[in-house]
Amino acid sequence: MTRAGGRNSFLFLKIALLVIIGFSVVSPGYASKFKVGFTQIYFAEQTGKKGSEPVEVEIFLIDYQEKGKLRIGLYFKIEPGWYLYWLNPGEAGLPPQVEWKLPQGFSLTNLEFPSPEKFLSSGYVVYGYKKELLILANFSTPEAFSFPAREATFIQAKLNWMVCQESCLIGQKQLELDLSSVNSRRKEEAYLIWEKFKSRFPRPQEEIRIKVKNVKMMKAEEGGPYGEIKISLELEGEDLWQVKDFYPLPLDDFIIDENVTKYNDGTIELSLTPLKNGARIDRLRGLLIGEKSSYLVDFTVSESPLDKFVNSLEKNFVKIKILRRLKDNGCDHQKGNSGFGFNADDDFRSFLHQSSGKSA
Repeated sequence: MTRAGGRNSFLFLKIALLVIIGFSVVSPGYASKFKVGFTQIYFAEQTGKKGSEPVEVEIFLIDYQEKGKLRIGLYFKIEPGWYLYWLNPGEAGLPPQVEWKLPQGFSLTNLEFPSPEKFLSSGYVVYGYKKELLILANFSTPEAFSFPAREATFIQAKLNWMVCQESCLIGQKQLELDLSSVNSRRKEEAYLIWEKFKSRFPRPQEEIRIKVKNVKMMKAEEGGPYGEIKISLELEGEDLWQVKDFYPLPLDDFIIDENVTKYNDGTIELSLTPLKNGARIDRLRGLLIGEKSSYLVDFTVSESPLDKFVNSLEKNFVKIKILRRLKDNGCDHQKGNSGFGFNADDDFRSFLHQSSGKSA
């Protein structure tokens, strides 16, 4: 089977299975879990193996800040030749997942992943980590808590991950951290790891002067049971010169074709396959990869009325050129020979009707 054929078969299998179980009626959160679970099962069947030999993982305290903010690190040490996955694993894969058991009054604020590498593995696009990975877990603590704790106070983490080389293994481990115990040697080790990793975490969007200039969205019938959506985001701003690439984060209700996702000269281009009828995309989150830092961005991707108008004119201009060429060649488009049913005045009135909500 060719690489393209294998990718299309895998994509079709995922979509078909999701449709069969009634994917259109489940919540986005459940849908996301199902996608991850299916990918895990698929790879486990392919390798026929389970284990955690290529990965060692440990938990440690990074710091306790004022106003009840606690930061904990999950550190993965990966054997050479193997790799772990980012939140968006790429064309296939499974990112590390954590289940927490927390003391009363503690709550998880968020998990942070450092910027991944983008590379090819067996011809497939991967966003992942080689050699080592630090996941940062941020917690809020109850007002009465002080560090170190006066009595044994455990934070427990159950981890699952997929580590790959030419084949993939599923790993699992349970860890715990006692907040009443302070080990000076462990504290020094944690400090060295944090110093190595802290510059690798994405910076907030406010620190880079970039915004969306124009959005183009095109829908096509081919590409899956619910068609395909192609998106082009043209960016502008004083810091655009330093951007080298864009890594998208996962989208609910869509599969991103990472093989055609690209950043070129200030423009982000993506191809999305909807997983249900009527799936909509309003925002696009991901990492802008700069010279020295990456930036976590959240862009609005819905077309403005002006963008829709300009894009409509561009499409109609192409149709007019085709019709004129057909007319010059002696074709009668009104008899259906051209394959187009196009009228510039009707299209323009239809666009105004859709944009303003008024009758043309």
